[in-house]
Amino acid sequence: MWLTTEDLYLDWEPETVGSLTRACGRLPEWMLEVEVSGRVDGTAEVRRLTSALLAQGGIAMDDYSDHPWTAEEVADDTAAGGLRFFDFRTDYERTAFPR
Repeated sequence: MWLTTEDLYLDWEPETVGSLTRACGRLPEWMLEVEVSGRVDGTAEVRRLTSALLAQGGIAMDDYSDHPWTAEEVADDTAAGGLRFFDFRTDYERTAFPR
Protein backbone atom coordinates (compact mmCIF):
# COMPACT_ATOMS: atom_id res chain seq x y z
CA MET A 1 0.00 0.00 0.00
CA TRP A 2 1.36 3.44 -0.83
CA LEU A 3 0.28 7.05 -1.21
CA THR A 4 0.82 8.56 -4.65
CA THR A 5 0.91 12.31 -5.35
CA GLU A 6 2.89 12.59 -8.61
CA ASP A 7 2.22 11.37 -12.15
CA LEU A 8 -1.11 9.97 -11.00
CA TYR A 9 -2.88 9.37 -14.28
CA LEU A 10 -0.11 8.88 -16.84
CA ASP A 11 -1.10 5.30 -17.71
CA TRP A 12 -4.87 5.69 -17.31
CA GLU A 13 -7.30 5.59 -20.21
CA PRO A 14 -9.03 8.95 -20.85
CA GLU A 15 -12.46 7.38 -20.20
CA THR A 16 -11.33 6.21 -16.76
CA VAL A 17 -9.96 9.64 -15.86
CA GLY A 18 -13.29 11.12 -17.02
CA SER A 19 -15.32 8.72 -14.83
CA LEU A 20 -13.22 9.56 -11.80
CA THR A 21 -13.46 13.29 -12.43
CA ARG A 22 -17.25 13.12 -12.80
CA ALA A 23 -17.61 11.02 -9.63
CA CYS A 24 -15.44 13.33 -7.51
CA GLY A 25 -16.38 16.64 -9.12
CA ARG A 26 -12.69 17.21 -9.85
CA LEU A 27 -9.56 15.20 -10.54
CA PRO A 28 -8.09 14.05 -7.19
CA GLU A 29 -4.58 15.26 -6.36
CA TRP A 30 -3.59 12.05 -4.53
CA MET A 31 -4.51 8.39 -4.32
CA LEU A 32 -3.83 5.43 -2.09
CA GLU A 33 -2.78 2.41 -4.12
CA VAL A 34 -3.16 -1.12 -2.78
CA GLU A 35 -1.56 -4.05 -4.59
CA VAL A 36 -3.25 -7.41 -4.00
CA SER A 37 -1.55 -10.74 -4.65
CA GLY A 38 -3.38 -13.11 -6.96
CA ARG A 39 -2.10 -16.21 -5.16
CA VAL A 40 -5.09 -16.48 -2.83
CA ASP A 41 -8.64 -15.16 -2.97
CA GLY A 42 -8.60 -12.01 -0.87
CA THR A 43 -11.98 -10.67 -1.97
CA ALA A 44 -13.48 -10.43 1.52
CA GLU A 45 -10.37 -8.74 2.89
CA VAL A 46 -10.18 -6.26 0.00
CA ARG A 47 -13.85 -5.37 0.43
CA ARG A 48 -13.42 -4.83 4.21
CA LEU A 49 -10.31 -2.67 3.71
CA THR A 50 -12.02 -0.63 1.00
CA SER A 51 -15.14 -0.10 3.11
CA ALA A 52 -12.98 1.08 6.04
CA LEU A 53 -10.96 3.45 3.84
CA LEU A 54 -14.10 4.94 2.31
CA ALA A 55 -16.05 5.25 5.57
CA GLN A 56 -15.63 9.04 5.59
CA GLY A 57 -16.12 9.43 1.83
CA GLY A 58 -14.12 9.03 -1.32
CA ILE A 59 -14.07 6.77 -4.33
CA ALA A 60 -12.40 3.42 -5.03
CA MET A 61 -11.28 2.18 -8.43
CA ASP A 62 -10.20 -1.36 -9.25
CA ASP A 63 -8.40 -2.98 -12.17
CA TYR A 64 -11.51 -4.66 -13.54
CA SER A 65 -13.79 -1.76 -14.49
CA ASP A 66 -13.74 1.98 -15.04
CA HIS A 67 -16.50 2.45 -12.49
CA PRO A 68 -15.78 4.77 -9.53
CA TRP A 69 -17.04 2.76 -6.52
CA THR A 70 -18.58 4.33 -3.43
CA ALA A 71 -18.54 2.72 0.01
CA GLU A 72 -22.24 1.95 -0.33
CA GLU A 73 -21.75 0.20 -3.67
CA VAL A 74 -18.93 -1.92 -2.27
CA ALA A 75 -20.95 -2.85 0.84
CA ASP A 76 -24.12 -3.59 -1.16
CA ASP A 77 -22.24 -5.67 -3.75
CA THR A 78 -23.63 -3.44 -6.49
CA ALA A 79 -22.94 -4.40 -10.11
CA ALA A 80 -21.94 -1.78 -12.68
CA GLY A 81 -21.53 -2.86 -16.27
CA GLY A 82 -21.97 -6.47 -15.18
CA LEU A 83 -19.10 -6.32 -12.68
CA ARG A 84 -18.95 -5.88 -8.93
CA PHE A 85 -16.09 -4.23 -7.05
CA PHE A 86 -12.90 -6.31 -7.33
CA ASP A 87 -14.75 -8.83 -9.54
CA PHE A 88 -11.72 -10.63 -10.95
CA ARG A 89 -13.67 -13.84 -11.55
CA THR A 90 -16.27 -12.29 -13.88
CA ASP A 91 -13.57 -10.25 -15.61
CA TYR A 92 -11.56 -13.43 -16.19
CA GLU A 93 -14.61 -15.24 -17.60
CA ARG A 94 -15.23 -12.35 -19.99
CA THR A 95 -11.66 -12.08 -21.20
CA ALA A 96 -10.38 -15.68 -21.10
CA PHE A 97 -9.64 -17.44 -24.35
CA PRO A 98 -12.13 -20.21 -25.18
CA ARG A 99 -10.85 -23.71 -24.52
